[in-house]
Amino acid sequence: MSGGNGELLRWMHEADVHIASGNNRAAIDSLKRALSVDPESADAHALLAVCLTDGRRLHAADIEARRAVGLAPDSAFAHHALGVVLTARRDFRMAEEHLRRAIDLSPEDPAVHRGLARLWRLKGRPADAERTLREALALDPLDPGSLTDLGEVRLGRGDLTEAERLAHEVLADAPDHAGAQILMGRVRVHQGRLEEAREHALTALRLDPQGSGALDLMAEVKGRSNPVVGLWWRFNAWMGSLGDGRAIVVLLVAFALYRTTLILLPGPPGLLDAVRWAWMAVVAYSWVGPLLFQRLVKKELGEVRLERDF
Repeated sequence: MSGGNGELLRWMHEADVHIASGNNRAAIDSLKRALSVDPESADAHALLAVCLTDGRRLHAADIEARRAVGLAPDSAFAHHALGVVLTARRDFRMAEEHLRRAIDLSPEDPAVHRGLARLWRLKGRPADAERTLREALALDPLDPGSLTDLGEVRLGRGDLTEAERLAHEVLADAPDHAGAQILMGRVRVHQGRLEEAREHALTALRLDPQGSGALDLMAEVKGRSNPVVGLWWRFNAWMGSLGDGRAIVVLLVAFALYRTTLILLPGPPGLLDAVRWAWMAVVAYSWVGPLLFQRLVKKELGEVRLERDF
């Protein structure tokens, strides 16, 4: 049994090392090996849930997180993991409940504070997110995750200088930290230095080809650098920020306005035909834009795979 525990700890440690460097895919592989040694390890299930959430595999993440809480209902990390998953699924009320439970159980752990900060960011409360991250940094001033997340908050508030400083601080000690590479890439995008942003995105993708943040950064670079798909990308990013419910409302209102315009618009038939054609062009672009965009991003990902192979 002790030998099995030793093997479990070895795989868990290896997963922690991969996570610290931002290599989500390798961490998932290590955690699967850990669970093959001990399927009842709540920590392994919880950590796997966090990694799966980062890769946007939310259904699988939810299963792992609930399994962790079921195995260890008084585990701060299990509640943290479930809070992270529920945050990604935009079940904010339940997410906050589990994240606060995690903080109550382990107030000295910066990671649980980071989880609550990310919830505040998604809820549009950057001041609360920054306050929570500074609490995390008071516990560990050198924590790369907290520094990177604070940089994202400062970037969202328009402070490019501070966001860039924080990214430099992390990368100086951990150049292979994918999150900091992504943060620096996002700073470069806002500075209009798209080629440098692309290099940071490629570096992050080499570190973690399945990481959602790196893919989002590459998508943002492509969306801004190509005028054909750039408009669609900005609209899609905006719609995604609204959540499913609000996005559906926006689409319904847009269609209702189109139909109302056809009914109430005075003028010659040619003007009505122009409105119809304009609407059809928007609909057609909504089909063509994503296909063009996917082709551009897949081309970049193909280059990443080749560089990894050679």
